[in-house]
Amino acid sequence: MNRPDRAAPASSATDAETIGHRMSWRSNVVPVLAFALLGLSLAQCSSAQPPEWPELGSLDEPYYLDVGRLQAKAGSEFMNPHEPVSFERYSEVLAVMFDDGELLPDVAMKHYPHLTLASESPWPSTGVEVVFVGDSREFYLREDHMMGHFDAFIGPFDGDPRLLLEGAAQRLNQN
Repeated sequence: MNRPDRAAPASSATDAETIGHRMSWRSNVVPVLAFALLGLSLAQCSSAQPPEWPELGSLDEPYYLDVGRLQAKAGSEFMNPHEPVSFERYSEVLAVMFDDGELLPDVAMKHYPHLTLASESPWPSTGVEVVFVGDSREFYLREDHMMGHFDAFIGPFDGDPRLLLEGAAQRLNQN
């Protein structure tokens, strides 16, 4: 007697093969899904890596940075080296970058020894420092002209310099 509430036992080889095929399919799908999820999580982790700083200039090919190609941060008091800046304003900017002489955790600094901020300059330069404040997505530039005084920062500029500087840099004396 077959009851409708009970499954009939496997009575032939065909039924056993079907059950085996279902089990095989499930045992193959689980590892494939797990591998796919692992791949997605690794892709998300790798995409979260910060961009690399671009290589700009070399001893044989110095570069200059065309500051006019960079966007000043809206709503900020822009510091220009050709205009006087109050001590209070400069102190505010330094407080965004440093605490007791140490870079703050969200601040990154990169020195480009073969980069200048002028296409022609009568003064030698030790290069350009770029200071990126990650939390506010702004950056500052400073070039040392080796004249025995502190050279001021220029900025703030809007965005991530690791993504923007390469587009604003050009080979020095490029014809």
